[in-house]
Amino acid sequence: MYDTDGLQVGADVTLNPGPRQWIQQQDIFDAAGIGESEAAYTKVLVETAGGTIWAYASVVDNDTNDPTTIPVIAQ
Repeated sequence: MYDTDGLQVGADVTLNPGPRQWIQQQDIFDAAGIGESEAAYTKVLVETAGGTIWAYASVVDNDTNDPTTIPVIAQ
């Protein structure tokens, strides 16, 4: 996780899905040990040579419980 200045906050979170496996991390902020954050972003890295992933994020508004899907920007 990174703050709006691009500085890493919290710890890295590593997930290890198997081939064609769906895996979901609930509350990535908590998993990284940073609690709540007004604005942050993350980088998803594939460490297996030739590996590919499909990723997205969803944020739920604490006041209205409305979800918002966050699009992924591939680089």
